[in-house]
Amino acid sequence: MSAVVVDGAGRILLTRRADNGLWAVVSGILEPGEEPGPAAIREILEETGVEAELVRITSVDTAGPIT
Repeated sequence: MSAVVVDGAGRILLTRRADNGLWAVVSGILEPGEEPGPAAIREILEETGVEAELVRITSVDTAGPIT
């Protein structure tokens, strides 16, 4: 799951990835049975401490299990 968080001034919130140190949009993994919208809001809060409002979902895709 990746989320683009934009503030009122049009700035995009980036986080530094733990695996390679590069800057990226907020990302995370859905919990089993979790819906994409609530998962995005949860991950944004967990990763950045920012309370966000979901405006739209542009894409939903699936992948195999991640361990």
